Amino acid sequence: MFRAEVNQKRDIGAFSEIRWRARAGAFADNRDLVFYDFFHFNPQQIPVLLNDYEDAFMNPAYYSLSTPEAFGEVHLKYTTPYLLLKLLPGLSNTLIRENIIFNSLASRFTPVYNEVGYSMSEIFFLAEAGVFVGFEGLKYSSFGAKLILKFD
Repeated sequence: MFRAEVNQKRDIGAFSEIRWRARAGAFADNRDLVFYDFFHFNPQQIPVLLNDYEDAFMNPAYYSLSTPEAFGEVHLKYTTPYLLLKLLPGLSNTLIRENIIFNSLASRFTPVYNEVGYSMSEIFFLAEAGVFVGFEGLKYSSFGAKLILKFD
């Protein structure tokens, strides 16, 4: 298998940042691959996570996105202190930040999987809570909520 990956994290203002990651790969010869040799993406299906995953898909089932074919994936996260809910009284004086998340995956014989999400991070300095909606192509496929605990 050949794989290439690029990523960047850039501060774009006071407490605002943008993170992105792009990965693509292909197998030189996939005629005799067994399932454990496939490329397995990073779906995180459970509602409570103990790490901040920069390359995760939040709704699909484990191994549902695995592929023996050429693939490409993109992850984008925009973080800012004032976007939507932070404009409400009570939340405006906290250090909570808001995030917009976009994840996309394409492989040769499966529909493009897109996922969009909204989350609030730095909740009590150690948690992020968000909601995510998944689409296969342009067709709705899943909804999920996550609580991510960060202990690092």
